Amino acid sequence: MRIIKKMGVMLLALCMFGTLFVFQSKGLVAKAEELSPVHLYFTNTYTGHLGETNLSVYAQIKSLGDNEKVSIWALTGETNYWREIPGAKFTKLPDGTDLWKVDVMSLGPVKYAIKYEVNGKTYWDNNNGQNYTQNNVLGTANIKVNKLPYLINGAYPIVATVKNLGYEKVVKVRYTLDNWKTFKEANLSYKSSNDDNTEVWQTTIENVNMDGFQYAVSYEVNGQVYWDNCFGQNYTYTR
Repeated sequence: MRIIKKMGVMLLALCMFGTLFVFQSKGLVAKAEELSPVHLYFTNTYTGHLGETNLSVYAQIKSLGDNEKVSIWALTGETNYWREIPGAKFTKLPDGTDLWKVDVMSLGPVKYAIKYEVNGKTYWDNNNGQNYTQNNVLGTANIKVNKLPYLINGAYPIVATVKNLGYEKVVKVRYTLDNWKTFKEANLSYKSSNDDNTEVWQTTIENVNMDGFQYAVSYEVNGQVYWDNCFGQNYTYTR
């Protein structure tokens, strides 16, 4: 009986130790991800007149000190080697983190990873080891306007990419044709889904004039509303 009791106590202790180890391991993993100071925020991509890819990468940085450096290491279509492209601080987000911007032009596909250097240390966001491409639109942001600089049959196209955070969602554009003396709203309609659990929504606006036209797009899901208003400037033909 004593032997059986001792074995039972040992098994119970092993189970408790194993459970504690699993909980601690999960906690450490989640904490490490949560404290990562560099993330892709979103990207802007458009094709130039010569067919070149123009990519703007916006990186969200939790500042860890002075003398920071943010860049991307990119593999572009016209080369067969990786090169470093420096970025510049762009703006501050409402949560207090910094947004940096890196521009790259390529004659073909682009692969890249984001690099953040501070206090003698280097941090990376390489999309969990897969690297990013020009097809990755959203990072930590939940919505991104895909701005198009032209009319289609006399109407202006409004296109946005959103994270699929729930089945029931409403995507709207709020726009003005007279510099916000008045404004209107219109719903965007679902267009397509992407492999990274994002969706593309779109609509068109008739009778757009270049001078007084501005717009922003909202995304409502799970009781939350997210906006892309070009960092408070609103979108126009030129921005």
